[in-house]
Amino acid sequence: MGGAIVGGIRLSKRSKSSQPGFTMVELMVAVAIAAVMLVGIGASLRAILVSSANSTNHALAMSEVQKVASWIGDDVVQAQNVSLGDYSNGGFPLIISWTRPQPGNVTYGNKTVTDKLGRNLWELYRTTSSGTAMVAQHLKPFDPTDPLGTTSCSPLRLGNGTLENVLVMNVASQVDAYSASGSYQINPRAFDFTWGALASNTYTLTYLAGANGHIAGDTSQTVSYGGNGTTVEAIPDGNHFFVTWSDGVLTAVRTDTDVTFNIRATAYFGPYTIAASAGAGGSISPSGNVSVPFDGNQAFTITPNAVAHYHVADVLVDGESVGNVTSYQFSNVRDNHDIFASFALDTNTISTTAGAHGTITPANPAVDYGASQTFSITPNTGYHVNTLTVDGVSITPATTYTFSNVIATHTIAATFAINTYTVTPSAGTGGNLTPSTPQTVNYGNTTSFTVTANTGYYIVSVTGCGGTLVGNTYTTGPITGNCTVAATFANTYTITASAGSGGNIAPSGAVVVSYGGNQTFTITANAVYCITNVTVDSVSQGAIGNYTFGNVTSNHTIAATFASYSNTGWNSPSLSAAGAFTNPNNAFSSNNIYADAIAGTSESYANFRSTFTIPSGATIMGIEVRVEANRIGGNTANFDVSLSWNGGGNFTGTKNTGNFGSSDTQITVGGISDTWGRTWSIGDFTDSNFRVRLYANADKAYISLDHVQVRVYYCP
Repeated sequence: MGGAIVGGIRLSKRSKSSQPGFTMVELMVAVAIAAVMLVGIGASLRAILVSSANSTNHALAMSEVQKVASWIGDDVVQAQNVSLGDYSNGGFPLIISWTRPQPGNVTYGNKTVTDKLGRNLWELYRTTSSGTAMVAQHLKPFDPTDPLGTTSCSPLRLGNGTLENVLVMNVASQVDAYSASGSYQINPRAFDFTWGALASNTYTLTYLAGANGHIAGDTSQTVSYGGNGTTVEAIPDGNHFFVTWSDGVLTAVRTDTDVTFNIRATAYFGPYTIAASAGAGGSISPSGNVSVPFDGNQAFTITPNAVAHYHVADVLVDGESVGNVTSYQFSNVRDNHDIFASFALDTNTISTTAGAHGTITPANPAVDYGASQTFSITPNTGYHVNTLTVDGVSITPATTYTFSNVIATHTIAATFAINTYTVTPSAGTGGNLTPSTPQTVNYGNTTSFTVTANTGYYIVSVTGCGGTLVGNTYTTGPITGNCTVAATFANTYTITASAGSGGNIAPSGAVVVSYGGNQTFTITANAVYCITNVTVDSVSQGAIGNYTFGNVTSNHTIAATFASYSNTGWNSPSLSAAGAFTNPNNAFSSNNIYADAIAGTSESYANFRSTFTIPSGATIMGIEVRVEANRIGGNTANFDVSLSWNGGGNFTGTKNTGNFGSSDTQITVGGISDTWGRTWSIGDFTDSNFRVRLYANADKAYISLDHVQVRVYYCP
């Protein structure tokens, strides 16, 4: 039957294959629709719409519904798709489709009313009165100048090009518009019309082959609206045969004509093969390649080898697990399949229980029937296995245990206890440790002992167990094993004597002194060295030459330090204090300008100190006097030299220079350690106190004196 003409509008009819006639479903739908629609849809529908509103938009909606009602009454079989009026100004028709809802709640989905360019053609508007939604609705063409419908009423829009709406026509001939987001109680006799997408100018025809066959011909075709496709044929492989197409066409060869919608059809071939197999430990029945007809059913039984203690581990159907089932059925077979059953030995669980401070590994394992299982019982550091129980029976504690030939469930449990160690005290002669008996100490703990020396004794050392002595208390380190604390005592003491370079101390080294005894030390500086300091137990005693320790009751130390002599350097006078030399001031410097000394005369020179400094507290160690002179005639020419410390009131004994030659000669008297027979103080060298006196001895004529100088040595 060709496309029907209703009200001057062409209505598309269902696309047909080469197979003629209607299906039973189509025939039943046609009869039901005709019965309902013919009751009174025409006149009553027109009356309701006219009475609801007289506007142009209402009239338009009424006209469209009348066209559909008329068409359905005319040809109910072709009610799948209907082309309505052209309101897009672009020549693209709208499509309205219908269904017969079932009794009960009906939920409508989102609907789209667009042209091919995605432009919205129709919108659903709600007329309101006093804020209450009214039953009466109307449809109107989309107005680009008023896209939101603000000039008349509010549109129900979800976004550009989309619209939620359902146009419902019931037997009372009333047209209602509902939002599709809710669920409504609809009269089960009602028919609903849903605005859908634009009709396409072209359609695709896709032909697919199921298992065991292939398609001859063009399997992907593009056909214009109302056009015809080319012939295709479903060809079975080998010993297989064609059964049907998925859209109900029963002939292997088909040509689809008068196409108005897309077609996607799959060809089915029979019989099908189900490959059944099983792994070790059981079987599947039937097995191998099992032949099954199209839409047939096939059951399989999976049986483990119970005698060998196997069970079903898993069943894979087409590579996907369906679990450890013992039976499986394929229903409505339309393809080849495979089924594989795997099996595993039965297992028995060995339950493990470990107390605090230890572990049993592995924990609660499932052991294959007849296999063995070894456990490691591991105490924490510092702990040991205290008890070990297997299946409720206590056995000797151990760190491993093996169950052999496991054919039943078992239990294993262990408890753990902290390790304890013995710390033994040991005291030598002259003292004791308290407590004096061995002490039991938990792993990681410490213990302490009081160390007491007897009268006349002292603590020499306390060692062992990683401890430390504070006062007379010895505390061990964390105990990790058996150990001994040992204390030693002594009633003699050691005085450690040492001397730096430049001198010595006697006795030296570690000098042992009995409790309450005395010990004297002598400190001696080497030549041209002096004692700078002596320290006793790190306390300075000064530059002393001896020290005595009395009533020794503890260890001590004594140390001496030394330094080489320092000197003032050579210093010249600036004053001739008294005497009879001619031009005595010429002896202030060495310049070959002489002071003349006649035999039997003397001269005292002073003010040497103005050119040198001696540090406060220094010890004078020696004095040198240097005389530069020559003789004038004769064979004997020398000076007797003496020193004064009180401005010439007293002089030391003399020291003779020996004879001078006929040319200038420097002769030094005194020395680095020569104090000229007396002990000197720093005050003796002031300009007012210190004097150098020269007495001339000559057999003829006189002595020419060029220069006289003094150098003082001291220990700082």
